Amino acid sequence: PKPPLAASTARSPEPAQSIALQSTAAANIGGVWRDDEYPGNGSRINQDGDRFSFTRWGILPNGVRFESSGDGKIIGRRIVSSYRARYQSGDTSAGHCSGTLSADAKRIALDCRDSLLSVFSGASTRQ
Repeated sequence: PKPPLAASTARSPEPAQSIALQSTAAANIGGVWRDDEYPGNGSRINQDGDRFSFTRWGILPNGVRFESSGDGKIIGRRIVSSYRARYQSGDTSAGHCSGTLSADAKRIALDCRDSLLSVFSGASTRQ
């Protein structure tokens, strides 16, 4: 009979190779944010994982006061959201936005499409 191989020369089976998706926690965007161009306008964001809800308030450039609320999702540094708004004039609108979050999670830049206001862009900074 052949002697068994010494432990140092025996090969152990290769570990199974598998592709795993990296699970990265969503950036924290919860808190109060102020518009860069109109600092009297703001948002409060409540976050749960990669999903968030928000309320927004302020005054449009034409002087009309507004309030809105909505929800969205964080996908890496990308943000998507939808909302409904009420205006001091009595009008209402709905819209959606998409944009990017800065690497330090302190600034959001968005492009939005609104049923009343058409297309607009804006940026906010965390307070």
